[in-house]
Amino acid sequence: MGSGSKPGERRGGRVRGTKNLRTIEDELNAGMDAERTFSEARAHHKKLAKEVLADFMQVFMGIATRYQPLAKDGTPNPGYDEDKFERWSMTRPSEIRRQVARIASADDCQPSPPCATTSTRSAGVIP
Repeated sequence: MGSGSKPGERRGGRVRGTKNLRTIEDELNAGMDAERTFSEARAHHKKLAKEVLADFMQVFMGIATRYQPLAKDGTPNPGYDEDKFERWSMTRPSEIRRQVARIASADDCQPSPPCATTSTRSAGVIP
């Protein structure tokens, strides 16, 4: 007489872990939105976040040269400051390298196939 499922038994339905159509559609739309934002930024000549960060890295390296131990010609630098040199040549650029790597990896995620990390923020566009 018992026609129901036994305890722990699954009948029918979607396989666990399979996305429903709404989730797939949302991911595709997010990818297209990111691609559109990227294209609009390029059309308006706006820099990507990784380009802005690369510019800042160059600025930090320029500041670091002010505090380096030796001048470009090899003579001792009178403005040498070890703490400031380390901060501007090591700490700040390494923070920027991390950010550039994070943004670049998000940029590598293309809208097709869908990628959960793709959004207008991860497309790396600076307003």
